[in-house]
Amino acid sequence: MKVKNLSKSLLIFALLLCGCDKKDEINNTDIPNEQSTRDSSISSQEPVNIVEPSIETTNNQVESDVIAQATSFLQNHDSPSSTNNNETPQVTSTTRQCGSNGEFFEGIETDNNCNEETTNNETTLNTNTNGVAFCYFNKSTIRGSYLKTSKWGAIGHIQRALNIKVDGIFGATTKVNLIANLKVDNFQCLSNQQYQNITKLTPENYKKKAENFSYMMEGTDYDDLEFNYGHDDDDPSGATWGPTGMTLRDGEISKILKLALPNDDVILALDKQEVSLLTLLSTKSGSQAKSLIRREVWNKGKSARNQMKALFKKLASIKSVRKAFDTVSAESIQHKLKHYEAFLQKHQNVSEIDWAMFYDISIQTGKPQTKAKALMNLAPPGKYQDTEKRRRAWAEIIANQVSSRWKKDRLERSLLFVGKDSLARAFGLSDNKI
Repeated sequence: MKVKNLSKSLLIFALLLCGCDKKDEINNTDIPNEQSTRDSSISSQEPVNIVEPSIETTNNQVESDVIAQATSFLQNHDSPSSTNNNETPQVTSTTRQCGSNGEFFEGIETDNNCNEETTNNETTLNTNTNGVAFCYFNKSTIRGSYLKTSKWGAIGHIQRALNIKVDGIFGATTKVNLIANLKVDNFQCLSNQQYQNITKLTPENYKKKAENFSYMMEGTDYDDLEFNYGHDDDDPSGATWGPTGMTLRDGEISKILKLALPNDDVILALDKQEVSLLTLLSTKSGSQAKSLIRREVWNKGKSARNQMKALFKKLASIKSVRKAFDTVSAESIQHKLKHYEAFLQKHQNVSEIDWAMFYDISIQTGKPQTKAKALMNLAPPGKYQDTEKRRRAWAEIIANQVSSRWKKDRLERSLLFVGKDSLARAFGLSDNKI
């Protein structure tokens, strides 16, 4: 990997940025309580825009609307990396290659065991081993998109166990190889027990499933760094990274690097110039990091951008980097999710799907206090006896609290959690109480 020119430029600018850029000296060490990520929602200082949810429809109408909206949404948001799903499926017995940290990753070899990494760190949570790990669907179904998770999620682990290409996308090749492994004629859903038998890993609990489900809409992975400069002038993030979209502007990327860099596996996997470059970035506040990368990467053109993308792709193969990412991501999301959890605690029969919907809302939007206040005003505990109507009302209330630019996107995303044929159910989330 060649990042020599890029790292030299960044190191030169280190002297200029060590406290001299006054307009960028904004303290981002703590995540603001009402900072927006994907929308320009109503400020916490402004009155809540009370808009009654329009849920007075029949169940058939609701389900029809959900299917149509979800299909349209996912067709428009399908990952461009899904091209391998159109290839002719082949059953393979390829010898496994592992990545630098026990992963099947980009042909990097190691002596470690590919399955040494577990997917469930929350050992206090009970897992229903009789439940569904995930169900198969592709563009030929009403759900409108290929099933995908992170390369280091459930589908990635299945692909590793089957010795096939690991891309986290459940396409034709993955399906054919899984059918051959299960010794069945066809495949619809994979149970948690089958998942455990194949991967030798603990089935994922509902929180991890919710994370992977949100990833399917985000469409990025640990090896994906996306620049937002010039692409979207209204997007304040600068750049986003990983399954939950950690950003430069919120200081999240700098925090991840600061947490990961002291680890030996990071030092061993990178050269000195790469370590120096990332160390510099890890010292910057959110606004400083955004300004730095804009000047020294984005404005330098395609070559510099590709070098930075390649470096973050390399970082993804390092286990401690992914662990640091998950730690910072969990803190960021929980900071917002706690407001919705407090709201849910006031209700009865709260399910995995309910929690997963608000987890997704916490990833994609900001200003949770404002939104939680609107929920309490318009959908107080006991107002809706039917759980599907209640969830649809929540979806519409949240959509009315984001900017008009993101309203349709947010509503369609929330509707994926509504209805008996919802995408969330096919993913393995259920009505089980939490």
